[in-house]
Amino acid sequence: MQSLDTVFQKKGLTEQFLYHVYSYLPTPGKSWDGGNDASVPWISCSDEAFNVEPAGANDFCNNIFTANNSDFNRWKRYYEGIRNASIFIQRAPECKELSAIQMREYIGEAQFLKAYFYFELMKQYGPISLVPENGFTLEQPIDEILIGRNTWDECVDYVDKLLQEASLKLPNERPSADFGKPTAGAALAVRSRLLLYSASPLFNGNTSYADFRDKKTGKNFINQTKDESKWAIAALAAKQVIDKGQYELITVPKDYDTPELPEHVISDPDFYSTYPTGAAGIDHYLSYANIFNGSISGSKNTELIFGMPNMSIERYCAPNKIGGYSSICIPQKLVDAYYMINGKTIEEGGSDPDYPYSQEKSGTPTTFSSYLLPAGVYGWYLNREMRFYATVGFNKSYYVGSSSTYDDSKNFEAEYFPGGNCRYEVSGIWMVGSYRYCMTGYLCRKFQHPEDSYRYGSIKPKVWVDYRLAEIYLNYIEALNELTGSYTIGDKTISRDPAQIRYYFNLIRHRAGLPGISLAEAGGDIEKVRQLIRKERFIELAWEGLRYFDVRRWKIANEEENGPVTGMAVYLKEPEFYRVVQVKEVVYAYKNFTMRKNFWPIPQTEITKNTNIVQNPGWE
Repeated sequence: MQSLDTVFQKKGLTEQFLYHVYSYLPTPGKSWDGGNDASVPWISCSDEAFNVEPAGANDFCNNIFTANNSDFNRWKRYYEGIRNASIFIQRAPECKELSAIQMREYIGEAQFLKAYFYFELMKQYGPISLVPENGFTLEQPIDEILIGRNTWDECVDYVDKLLQEASLKLPNERPSADFGKPTAGAALAVRSRLLLYSASPLFNGNTSYADFRDKKTGKNFINQTKDESKWAIAALAAKQVIDKGQYELITVPKDYDTPELPEHVISDPDFYSTYPTGAAGIDHYLSYANIFNGSISGSKNTELIFGMPNMSIERYCAPNKIGGYSSICIPQKLVDAYYMINGKTIEEGGSDPDYPYSQEKSGTPTTFSSYLLPAGVYGWYLNREMRFYATVGFNKSYYVGSSSTYDDSKNFEAEYFPGGNCRYEVSGIWMVGSYRYCMTGYLCRKFQHPEDSYRYGSIKPKVWVDYRLAEIYLNYIEALNELTGSYTIGDKTISRDPAQIRYYFNLIRHRAGLPGISLAEAGGDIEKVRQLIRKERFIELAWEGLRYFDVRRWKIANEEENGPVTGMAVYLKEPEFYRVVQVKEVVYAYKNFTMRKNFWPIPQTEITKNTNIVQNPGWE
């Protein structure tokens, strides 16, 4: 093993040390392996998904998790990453073989990674401990080494400063060979999310945490007085990313296979104008699907701000017939959130007054945008918006699997009822045991490419989309909508701006082929606009790991994450299959939220080692 004095004398060894810091990044999309500290549980733990595996995420969902659980313990991992990033920042300047430009960029990368690790800890555990820049020495008294937790605002200020410093050192663009390394825009995008979260009700004047205090100083870890200017700061942070002009929403031009826009949409006067003014001229299905399914490489994805290679989740939400595991399912709640093609909700837009809409099956196959809607598809799944078809795999949903050399594993309609083609055991596939199948009747196809097949086939390379421009647009308009006054931050003055809210909201809506909102609607009741934005985040950002944090920071998790998981009656054959029921196959198919689940428990081993650390409320 090389000593640090030796490492930072050589360019190659210095670079290897930095690559090692990168190894502490999470495994994106890996939502099932609780024993792996690189796993990311947010999709499985939210109300947008259900994991059929009994332990790990479901223990947390069911509120039977304890501070002694080892699942998804990322505390030690990220503090090790922070320590190594700090060492690099302190010692790298010793390397005389690095040019000034290389040194500046490498320091920026380490600052980004350090801020990223801190933010990941904050997202999971709330206010955390900020470690001194130079670490500790053996000569220091034990009380100085066993530090307590900082306040949330102190953590935000520190991480914000790191991200701003990193953004000044990092390049604006990367060659394709450097995909996965941060840019200046990536640092600013992380900052946008950080400041949006900090402005939100969970962290901004949350009196529910009045008794959550430091043992020694008595200071509140969560501030007790709401500060609306935090929304202004968050809005400006998002606008800074937008104003770089470096990113743009993915759009695919319309061709002969693109469906026509629905007739008689009168709520949006610009609807039939060419995108971006309106929704015309682009293929709405492919414009959304191609962000995630591997059709566009990460380095060519103009919407992607920061992503990671080697995504892992797609096989876990693929049907058994193509060698998938069918183990992470979509609940009925997300299915019902998607709009109809005309922009109405399912309650508003159906032809049947009974819940939720028409039960008539499609009579003939329909092809649009390279997507096949077979004959016999249940009426619940007809005339939906394009993001629905790009995301939800329902019963009779058509899978191509064109890379497979085995005819039985391609060009099929997925069947999730007893005896269906996605309910049998496949030799050699471990995730298709007696309870490992699609228990809601819905799988996520957002990360599936038409070529993908795990049986005698291949998988289109994909990347995990960690930060993208659509989220930044939604961050911006959410923060703008919350402003009731005018604020001057530095040299910028900002207030609620209906024209800006309408413009950026409609860029997302029109890209999806949906009517936008009017200027009057954007400037109307704040609560109505708030609910529109929240629903748009639920749909547009589905299964991207954000929903879990959204419902918590809005303080609505008690309403959204309490109750049974529902889906189709997968224990019955058609037509009885098409009934919304509670998932009954396993006893843990429910979500049980209490206030303590706003934050994960700090591992008890850490509390035992350092008695100055206050455990999160409810986990004592």
